[in-house]
Amino acid sequence: MANGFTELLKAAGLERDHRGIKRTPYSLRHFYISEQLANGAEVLDVARNCRTSLAMIDKHYGQVRLERVVDRLRPEWTRA
Repeated sequence: MANGFTELLKAAGLERDHRGIKRTPYSLRHFYISEQLANGAEVLDVARNCRTSLAMIDKHYGQVRLERVVDRLRPEWTRA
């Protein structure tokens, strides 16, 4: 599988991220979870979908949810 994954990334020109770090199946999972949380998905739904616990989501992705809370709490006049 790893070889097929590497070949797929190579064919798509996505072998490395913007920092030059090699992409892995885990990096795509991380991106998916981060994007789902940033776009307002329910934490429980994301945890179930990724077959992980709420504790692990909170431990590794709590800052994504916190950023959304901060944005909601900012006064309207401070938003661009």
